[in-house]
Amino acid sequence: MKTKLFLSIAVMSCFVLNAMSCGSSDNGTTEEVVTMTVSPESIVASSDASTVTVTVNCNKAWTVLSNPTWCTPSKSGGLANGDNITFTITENSTVEQRTGEIVLKSGTTFRKTISVTQNCPSLVTASTTAVSVGGQAQTTSITITSNISWSITSDASWCTVSPASLTIDGVSTTAQTTAVTLTIAENTTSATRNATLSVKSESSNFDITVEQMSDAIVTPTGYTLVWHDEFNDPRQENGRYAMPDTEDWYYETGASGWGNNELQNYVAGVSGTDTVAVLKDGMMNIILQESGSQYISARINTNQAWTYGYFEMRAKLPKGKGAWPAFWMMPKNYTSWPGDGEIDIMEGYYTGRVSSAIHCTQYYGGNCKTTSTMNYSDCQDTFHVYALEWTSTSIKTYVDGTLLFQYNNDGGGTSTWPFDAPFYLKLNLAWGGNWTSGEHDDTALPATYIIDYVRVFQK
Repeated sequence: MKTKLFLSIAVMSCFVLNAMSCGSSDNGTTEEVVTMTVSPESIVASSDASTVTVTVNCNKAWTVLSNPTWCTPSKSGGLANGDNITFTITENSTVEQRTGEIVLKSGTTFRKTISVTQNCPSLVTASTTAVSVGGQAQTTSITITSNISWSITSDASWCTVSPASLTIDGVSTTAQTTAVTLTIAENTTSATRNATLSVKSESSNFDITVEQMSDAIVTPTGYTLVWHDEFNDPRQENGRYAMPDTEDWYYETGASGWGNNELQNYVAGVSGTDTVAVLKDGMMNIILQESGSQYISARINTNQAWTYGYFEMRAKLPKGKGAWPAFWMMPKNYTSWPGDGEIDIMEGYYTGRVSSAIHCTQYYGGNCKTTSTMNYSDCQDTFHVYALEWTSTSIKTYVDGTLLFQYNNDGGGTSTWPFDAPFYLKLNLAWGGNWTSGEHDDTALPATYIIDYVRVFQK
């Protein structure tokens, strides 16, 4: 009996000793048990950029196995018997607290975890700081994202907001989003009007501008309005935005490069669940976007055609290298190019350049009668009026009433003046191609060409 008791105690003592001093590695050999302490064992940082030094005491060498991307170590590991490592934490500019773990490794299996929490700043942001709408009565919305209380007020009675505030107790660790509805009355004046929405919070104040166009039609002297589209169509019964009226417009479709090595596929308004032409806030939006493995956009033409007249469009051009917006005309009874003629009222370039041109048998392609470069640095942020005055003796284009281009009928016949036949209007947004020297930046997509109205006047 005593012998059995002695053997049991001996076996237990050996087990405890091995557990304290030995371990098995993957290859079957024994290794020293890792002991590690860290200070601090957790990190709580402010939203500002900062550094934190962690002291590591370990009986063996150790490495940093993983860490949050916003919390980077000064070195990949350290030696036994005490070492320091500094972690650089980047600024948290979001409206939410972020958390992560630093994992230290020693030996084959030992892991030590340090929790990292970085607080968020007190922030209020808006989905946009500039709203542009047409002249009709309407509602639209903006989204405010915040982690603190805020309020919003309007300085114009014709533009009201709801809700006007949000109350949050202290600083929330998660962002809250609020859709603020803008109710905008009809603009019955003959001028564009502006309102300022003031957003206020304990951390910051900022303004959102609201620009409402006038739907009042100013007729050029000597002309009469014969056709127009103000794009004021209401939403469909299902709540979706309306699309261009097919009684006035038709689509051209295809992905043939269109003679200019363009990259987009023109579709008839919709491709699957992607829409490329919608009427929103009293304006037509032509949206160039990626859809699967292709770029899609819209190329729409008027059903009517006219010989001579004053043709006018008010628009804001799309941003992004590769975007190629155009407002132009082609002959109704087209048989061949360039013999039948082409009138380019406006072609936009991503650097802020706009130009006009004509094409005919005598002048086309690189030899077309085009303008010098005219730069409008704000054409992608501000609406401008692009116009053509076409008579039997000349073609003139304008930007905001300033002459951009002039081509005169030299009396030489159709080789230089095929412009005595009906032409229809065209609006399109291309991507890449010869106009942009093949350059395009896909990060700029979706790109939107916004047209407030198109009007046609004749004598």
